[in-house]
Amino acid sequence: MTLLNRSDLRQKVGPRSFPRSGGNICVKMAPSSKSPGRDVSRGQSPYTTVMNELRTLQFDDLDAAVREARALHASGYTRQGRWSLGQICRHLVLVQQPSVDGYPAWMSMFAFLRPIMRRWLLPKVLRPDSPRGIRTASMFQPPDELNDAAEVDAFADSVEKLKSHPGRFYPHSAFGRLPREQILRIHAAHAAHHLRFLQSGPPRD
Repeated sequence: MTLLNRSDLRQKVGPRSFPRSGGNICVKMAPSSKSPGRDVSRGQSPYTTVMNELRTLQFDDLDAAVREARALHASGYTRQGRWSLGQICRHLVLVQQPSVDGYPAWMSMFAFLRPIMRRWLLPKVLRPDSPRGIRTASMFQPPDELNDAAEVDAFADSVEKLKSHPGRFYPHSAFGRLPREQILRIHAAHAAHHLRFLQSGPPRD
């Protein structure tokens, strides 16, 4: 995980002492009294989204994302979004696989827009505060009932498959043909985007 620039964090939350854990800085935003939500663990209960309590999370590589997923499973977690840990890991696997196996043809219909997307959207995707609320294609939607432990293991296996892939990756559906390291960086940023919606630790009563 990458240590984030303190000046950038101060712009978001004001001056304070930032805790360090496992090589990353996690900033817990102040909860809103208007959006209390419900705390859950292991994905067993529905949750009302609380959009202002997200951690700032950034990974150096996908191995760091796997470590974070395993740590969340070990500690328990509080959801601050719709998906459980298992659902997030399944989504990450579904999004990563086409880099090795290929994307469906219909996802190339707007390939002519890829240069614009690389210039406009890609820098935003790679930031720790990547945009929220982007609609997920149905093929990448996880089912409701998933086992966290099994999905974390499947995510770890998917990461190993990506890292060991000997050839070039398929062109990204939104950004087109990119260097190998850039594709891996996009997937690491995508993992951070979703895992930041889970707060480590036992659920509050």
